[in-house]
Amino acid sequence: MITREFLVDGKKVHVRVDPQAPILGSGYESKVYPVGRQAFKIYRSYMLEKNNLGEKECLFLSKLSTKRILLPDQPIYDSDKKYCGSTSELLWQGEKEDLLYMHSSVFLENVKLLYEDSMTLTNHQVMLDDLRSDNVMVTENKKIYIIDPGYFNCYSLQEKLVPTNLKEINENFIRKVILLVLYQLLKTKNNEYEVIDYLERFPHKKEEFIFELMEQLNDFPYLKDYRNFILEEINYNKIY
Repeated sequence: MITREFLVDGKKVHVRVDPQAPILGSGYESKVYPVGRQAFKIYRSYMLEKNNLGEKECLFLSKLSTKRILLPDQPIYDSDKKYCGSTSELLWQGEKEDLLYMHSSVFLENVKLLYEDSMTLTNHQVMLDDLRSDNVMVTENKKIYIIDPGYFNCYSLQEKLVPTNLKEINENFIRKVILLVLYQLLKTKNNEYEVIDYLERFPHKKEEFIFELMEQLNDFPYLKDYRNFILEEINYNKIY
């Protein structure tokens, strides 16, 4: 067993890092290890050269309060006291049934909170980026989280002009997250393109998008009921 020593909040923490070590995720950007009730995101050395993944960004984001977008908690330092990553809350990965049996009102509440978080980040001049399917998690208590959205652009820390459409960029990111969740709910082996076509019809503007979601879910107590209805519609359209 191979371990590495890290410093978090002034305390030494030994993390198992050998090929057989438990791991939450691994990619071009970083590796993420479970350590107690925390996730340790350790950046690959070449990623630390990027100006939006540094210690100051971690400290800045850790001071923001969000409910469904998971932000860094504390910086992680290596044995030489150099910044190398960040900690965050460790969330349990829910199964597909959690989504199917989510009440429609709970789903819409998640949507509301995600949009509120996007506004919080917009108000602090932070842009969301880099959406992947493994960035979205449904926990066992029916909460939809965006975990590790990747490239946070903290414009207040950079010598860059804040995009004039930052609000729309972040809101569109949330829209894509919700559509990704619905895609995972609706897709089968034989209907991928039909589901994509169906989801692309949702409006882009936040207010219209939420209104359309509410209208569609209004008659269905649970997402499984909504899923069954939409699949019937898709199959009907394929035949006729």
